[in-house]
Amino acid sequence: MDDISILLQEAKPLYMRRKQLRTNIKYQCAVVAIVAIFTPIFIHTHKYDVDVGALYAELYSNDTNTEYYIDEFDAIGII
Repeated sequence: MDDISILLQEAKPLYMRRKQLRTNIKYQCAVVAIVAIFTPIFIHTHKYDVDVGALYAELYSNDTNTEYYIDEFDAIGII
């Protein structure tokens, strides 16, 4: 009986460490799942939608007074 108690005393720290590791992994998976579920709610994907019809109307309009400029980011803009 003495040998079993010695083995249990040696195994207890290893068991506790492994149990803590499993608990941490469960919490981390829960956090990742929560972030994955709620991220699409907070990201507004329609905010950056491009109106293609308005773009073609602007490109192919007969307005000859349109002036173009290049801003500080080297992007062409329409005045």
